[in-house]
Order: sequence, then structure tokens, then C-alpha cells
Amino acid sequence: MRRTRQLIGAMTATTFAIVILAAPASADDGVLAFISGIPGKAIDVCIDGREVISELRYGQAEAWAIEPGPTTVKVAISARGRCQGRTLQQDVGTVLPGLDSTWAFAARAPGVLWWDNATLGVLPAVPTLGGAPFVLRNASDLRGGVVWSRFLTFPVLMATENPTLNKGQEVPFTDWPGNALFAHVVSRPGRFEPLFGPMYDTLAPDTRTEYYVVGTTSRNARLVRLVRPVVLPSVM
Repeated sequence: MRRTRQLIGAMTATTFAIVILAAPASADDGVLAFISGIPGKAIDVCIDGREVISELRYGQAEAWAIEPGPTTVKVAISARGRCQGRTLQQDVGTVLPGLDSTWAFAARAPGVLWWDNATLGVLPAVPTLGGAPFVLRNASDLRGGVVWSRFLTFPVLMATENPTLNKGQEVPFTDWPGNALFAHVVSRPGRFEPLFGPMYDTLAPDTRTEYYVVGTTSRNARLVRLVRPVVLPSVM
């Protein structure tokens, strides 16, 4: 029997959730994170026919480490039985060593958004600044997208533009220094009141942080924050 391992438990969000991920048991393990982003619906996840995640509710996230090799992953709307609900995504392929991706599920097409996290999670073999890479991603169905703004940083770093992120887009910071305090908000284009924030964050060195906006309206929108250790390359 192939080995899989849960890295986090499901976290419930009202408007904001913080999910802390553990490191894989082996550097060769693949990691898949799942974000439930369909308001009013829960999802089930089956890996090689075994239901490993049941009733992951809206605004929750969960991740699993998967041993490399041929793998079938199925995600369905929660129902009685083993992943017997309406299929949202089914992939049959090979998990490669070091796979690191996030699947977010949305109410409207495209209903599945996939991100490769590899470039966010690997630091140089000898980190010099204790980096803390982070990224903000829009997995929501909010019309017009969302705007991310950073308005305070200590120590002072280069000013950041206020990008509008449409569904499926991201703004990554791969060289963000650890322990830098910054304040930021997520808002709707043309609206003064923030959707989320202001948020005051200090990212721990040698961690990676991912922010995901999900939802269909301002009223039901959620912000999910995933925090996980950065994986350093092996020294031969």
C-alpha cells in the first residue's frame, strides 16, 4: 500500500483562516494542498481510491504528502459513499519527487485552479537573509477581481504597486526577508472599504506564506492563509 500522510487538519474560516502545514516526511514526497472555495458546499478527496479528506467545508484547507509514483486523485462534492458526489476534478498520473502544488475549487468556471509552488518554496542552499517568500492568489469569482495593497513596511522596502488580480492570477514575492513587518489590505476595485484588512503580518524566516481569496460575493468571501516551512535543497 502506498504511503500518504496528512500534513494539516481542516481549519474553519469565518472571514479569515490561518492553516499551518507540517513538513513532508521525506524530501521526495509530493505535496498537494486543497482549498474548498465553493460557498455552501463541501468537498471530498480520494487518493488511489481511498477517501483521505471528507467534508472539507467552504473556507477550509487541507494538505497531504504523497509517495512518488502512479497516483489517481479525485475531488468531488461531498456525498454519501466514497467520493460519490459530482466530480470536480480527476487526475491520473505520476507524482514526481518534490511535487508541490495547490488546487483551489471555485463555484464558476474555471472551477479548478492549479498553482505550482516549487519556485516559492526553495531557498538558496545557504540562505543569507532568512527569507520568507509569500504570494497572494485570487481563487474567487468576484467580478472585476481584487486589489492587493501594501501600505507599510518595516524595515522600509521598495514600494509596491497595487495590482488588480483577476481569477487565477497571483502576485509573488520570492525574496521577501523574514521578520519584516508589513501592513496590507485586499479590496474590490474602485471601493474604499477593504474586503480584508488592514492585516499586520510578520513572516517568520524560512517559512512560506500563501494567501487565497475565495468566494462569489463580498458578503461570502473568505481569505485563507497557508503557512509552511521552506524546503531547502539536500546537500550531497
